[in-house]
Amino acid sequence: MFNREVNYNILEAYIEMLLANDVTCVFVNGTTGEGLSMTIAERNKLTEKWISLGKNRFQAVIIHVGATNLKDMQEMARHAEEHGADAIATLPPLFYKPSNTDSLVKYLQQVASAAPHTPFFYYHNPFMVGNMAITLEGLVKTIFADNLIPTLCGVKYTSADLYEYGRCHAHVAKYCQFMYGMDEQLLPALTLGGEATIGSTWNYQGKTAARLIKAFEVGNIEEARKEQFRIQALVSVLKKYGECNLELTTGKSAMDMNMAKVAGGHPGVGKAIFSFVGPDLGPCRPPIYNLTKEEKEKLYKDLTDVDFFEWRK
Repeated sequence: MFNREVNYNILEAYIEMLLANDVTCVFVNGTTGEGLSMTIAERNKLTEKWISLGKNRFQAVIIHVGATNLKDMQEMARHAEEHGADAIATLPPLFYKPSNTDSLVKYLQQVASAAPHTPFFYYHNPFMVGNMAITLEGLVKTIFADNLIPTLCGVKYTSADLYEYGRCHAHVAKYCQFMYGMDEQLLPALTLGGEATIGSTWNYQGKTAARLIKAFEVGNIEEARKEQFRIQALVSVLKKYGECNLELTTGKSAMDMNMAKVAGGHPGVGKAIFSFVGPDLGPCRPPIYNLTKEEKEKLYKDLTDVDFFEWRK
């Protein structure tokens, strides 16, 4: 976004950078892409642009349609299907919370039914949404027990709770793909059966995640651990800017997913990092904090101190 307006013309350069970073799929209008800060018209236009430019270059273009009301979500779901999205995804309700699992299932059914021929992902992100009195384990067991949402094929799991991640995977892994979204815990998630990752920092260090996954798959745990520690070193830098919404202020991106299984996402600090290594994606839209010139200079030094610019290659 430049002058707080969406810069659609930057997408081609952005896509080229993602492909060069071993990103194989994109998750559009998610947390990193500031989807909830845009109008429905802006999001639909971005959907069209991403599908048009990325359909034959990525393995999948997944469109996030979560919003504050059901009608907007259904409109965006229909629009995504009409324009050929490979899948859609949604967060749970963001303000009025469902009181039990059945009410949430019915809500999700109405979203998914607006795009009946398109695979559907549930976006689990309790840090951003707030905890509900509903467990994800209970939700997926209920849905798959009676095939209540036929198009549900996976979960974008953005939570540090590896216990719940393991429980979900143990119950429904044969029906559902759990794509892990906490970059700093990717290796432990892989040991619990994770097959793909959606991470905010993969936008600018996708090769690191791809190396970690490859090392794990061939049984080279020492090498996988080395890559995980590098990712944690970066996240430690980002946490220094935590008052600024962590990667939302340090690592701007309109995309959340690279499955090489790797995926990318998260604005602000990430946007600042993009200004160092890729196309300038501009500032975030308020209320997300944008780093000052002095903070960007300090961030650059912090990244240099952990050798980020060397091992991200």
